[in-house]
Amino acid sequence: MAESAETKEYMGRSWRMLTHDKGWYKPLLVLPLAKLVPIAGPLGVWGYQAEWARLSAWGKETYPKQSGVKVGACIKSGWRAFLAMLGYAAVYFILLAAVRPSADGLAALLWNFVAILWSTIAWVAAIRATIYQHARAGYQLDRIWDMLKRDFGSIAEIALALFLGSLLIEGFCILCALIIVVPSLAELGGLFAYSGSAAAIAVLAAHFLARFAPWMVLVLYLAAVFATALQTVAVNALGLWFQQFDVPHWGSSKDPLPDSAKKDAETPGEPAQAAAEPQATPAPEDKGTPEAAPAPAEEPDKAAEEPERKGLAGGLPAIGESSAPADEPATLIMRRPEDEDPDER
Repeated sequence: MAESAETKEYMGRSWRMLTHDKGWYKPLLVLPLAKLVPIAGPLGVWGYQAEWARLSAWGKETYPKQSGVKVGACIKSGWRAFLAMLGYAAVYFILLAAVRPSADGLAALLWNFVAILWSTIAWVAAIRATIYQHARAGYQLDRIWDMLKRDFGSIAEIALALFLGSLLIEGFCILCALIIVVPSLAELGGLFAYSGSAAAIAVLAAHFLARFAPWMVLVLYLAAVFATALQTVAVNALGLWFQQFDVPHWGSSKDPLPDSAKKDAETPGEPAQAAAEPQATPAPEDKGTPEAAPAPAEEPDKAAEEPERKGLAGGLPAIGESSAPADEPATLIMRRPEDEDPDER
């Protein structure tokens, strides 16, 4: 099924989801500060982003939660994403040591884009690991390759948006530094000319540090906010990109993508069950046998805890090798009731 141009505007759709609620900017002001906490801070931020992308991959219209976020769950999810991306980071650093690109010029820009593109692919692996609730799902390279070759253009577009955004953030920092420091350069040069001793220079340096440090800290904080917002939007855009692969009908992490499985099974005159029983002659009655498998629909209590299980023929494997999301009451991300049930208005 061909997707509309509007459907494939992943960055634009992700931005609209981010800015949907009043006070949408509040989490963005907190996340850069959370990253200052050693180890747990970055893991929590990555988990927050990965969990939002996970729900988007399931086709759910969700928005970042502004309060009541379960930090421990975010850190756990971030640790899983970190493990899934670790191997990709190792490959990047090995290539970096081998290639040793030029430090400036067009070659440096090109290498920076390649690095961002590679990190975007690593995030694809991290989101896949988040969907399956296990880091090893991020290393199913054949399945990731199937996804990339089907729509690599959108991945490149998201990476390009990240690349251009990073250039804008760098430009913002340089411009602010010039605005803050340049007007005082003449004064600084004159004071250095008249200060002969090392002690006088130290006092002068401390004076200028106290004078400019608050402004520079503010600039760096704003740059961190912009960078976090850009990364959050991009990670969720990747979650939206996952929707085209029919995530609710994924099976084991080793299984082919649903569309690929259908193409293999649904050959002329041969229904889908023939893949499981190649020697059996298909009859019209056999078509109903797979439908009897979804047991979770008959167990309301269990279905309430794991609502996505009932959508898969034959059920899903246990958590850890399953694509079923964790608690749907979205402990990390909230969903607006009116978006979920528009007929109740």
